[in-house]
Amino acid sequence: MNPLIICATGALTAQLSAFTRQPITGQVDHRATVSRVQGIEPECTGVDRLIRLAAPALYEALQAGPSVLPLNRPIPLFLALPQLAPELAAYCDPQRFALELPRALDLAPEYLPMRMFSGGATAGAQALAAAYQFMQDHPQAPQIVVGGVDSLCDAPRVDDFYRRGLLKVNGHSEGFIASEAAAFVRLTRAPTTQHFVTVYPPAFGTEPHSRLASQDMLSGDGLIDAARGAQKAAH
Repeated sequence: MNPLIICATGALTAQLSAFTRQPITGQVDHRATVSRVQGIEPECTGVDRLIRLAAPALYEALQAGPSVLPLNRPIPLFLALPQLAPELAAYCDPQRFALELPRALDLAPEYLPMRMFSGGATAGAQALAAAYQFMQDHPQAPQIVVGGVDSLCDAPRVDDFYRRGLLKVNGHSEGFIASEAAAFVRLTRAPTTQHFVTVYPPAFGTEPHSRLASQDMLSGDGLIDAARGAQKAAH
């Protein structure tokens, strides 16, 4: 596969977020430390919140550099979505998300065809790998967009993390600080400026056998395998 070039980027403006304390549903004095986008009210949850996070970042990626707006041809979008616990299955409806995100940018959905990946930490790599495969299979396609959106401080997810003891909650647990963000890159086949950044296809490592329910120490074989694959792709 030929490496792809970043021609534009878009990210939710960092100055819009700040640390705050969020109440836990059903608890009087337990408050989680979160970094929430202050421009979006806490009552906005689920797909609505993800759309409001993703739309400005995606618009910037389409508008920045050599702008493609207004779109005169479809541009495929490969998108990483949150990985959800089973009890939050109704939190994010991918079909509704795929319909509402183009509407938020005043685009017809057929001009922004999406492939979505709900794999959490690995979804970004999966989206990038799928984007590379698409460009390989469709040599006439000039460019694609890859990105992701997640909100770990949405109220339903904060309550779920709290139940699992994962959040930083004063007087209760010392976990991570929940946050939310969205970011996108537009990738082309050839550089559009003198200075450019190359994105190589991702490599996925494999372990010799499953470690599920195993107490064995990590061998590092999967990471080594992935690093060798990345080096091979970069050359």
